[in-house]
Amino acid sequence: MDALKQRMATAKAGTGEVAAVLSSVTFQPRAAAFTSLIQAASKAKATEKALELFQCMQDIFGIPPNTFSSSALISALAKSGQWELAEFYFHDLVARSSNDPRSRPNTVTFSALLNAYEKGGQFEKALKVFQQQLDAKVDPDLITFGSLVSACERAGQLETAIAMLDVMHNFGLSGTQQMYNAVIAAAPDWNSALEVFLGMQCAMTLNSTLIQAAGSGSMQPILDVLLAAGQCHASLTASTLAAVRRATTALGGDRQLAHVLSSLPSGLF
Repeated sequence: MDALKQRMATAKAGTGEVAAVLSSVTFQPRAAAFTSLIQAASKAKATEKALELFQCMQDIFGIPPNTFSSSALISALAKSGQWELAEFYFHDLVARSSNDPRSRPNTVTFSALLNAYEKGGQFEKALKVFQQQLDAKVDPDLITFGSLVSACERAGQLETAIAMLDVMHNFGLSGTQQMYNAVIAAAPDWNSALEVFLGMQCAMTLNSTLIQAAGSGSMQPILDVLLAAGQCHASLTASTLAAVRRATTALGGDRQLAHVLSSLPSGLF
C-alpha cells in the first residue's frame, strides 16, 4: 500500500496515469485503501486526482462508494471550493444509503458538505442540510458548528450565528476562542456583543468583548462587561486593559473604572 501511495503521489490527473497506476497493482485494493488515497490527494490539494480515484475505484475494481470514501471526496471538493460537486456526491451517497446502510452519511460527511457550503457562501443550503443532519439523528461535531457559524457570519446573520452557538452548547460542545471572538467581532453594536459574551464562555471572549465595548463611546458597556467578567474565571490582557483605560479617560470615567476594578477578583487583571 505504501508503494501504491508513493506512485500515486506522482501520477498526474487527466493524463491516464492514475488509472494506469491502479491497473498495474498486483493486489486487490479495498474500499479503505481508496479512502486513504483520496484523503492523500485532498491533502495535496489534488482535487482532480481525488475525483479520478473515486471513479477508478468503481470502474476498475467494482468497489461501490461507501460513507468513508464519499466523505473523503466531499471534503476534497470542499477544500477546492467546488460546493456544487460536493453537493452532487452527497446526494449520490444519500441515494445509495436506501439500499446500502454502509452508505449513510455520518458526522464527517455532513461536516464536509457544510464546509463546502460555507466556503461557497451558501448560507440557506447550509441551514437546510444541518436540519437534514438533525432529522437523520447524526450528531454534529465542532467542525459542523464551525462551518455553520462561519456561514452565518458571511451572510450577515448574527442572530442565527448566536442561535447556532446555543445549539452547539446544547450538544455539550464548547467552541474555540476564535469562533466566539468572530461572532463578537461581527456584532453590529456593543449590546449585541454583550449578549453574545454573556451567553458564551466569558473566559474566552472577555478581551474581544471589552475591546468592542471600549469603542462604543459610552462608559456603561465597559462597566457592564467588567461586572459580568467578575462572574467567571477570566483575565484581562495588558493591551486590553490599556485600551479600556484610554477609552475611560477619554470619556471622563476614570473614577468609575477604578471603582469597578476594585470590586473585581485580583486575578482578573
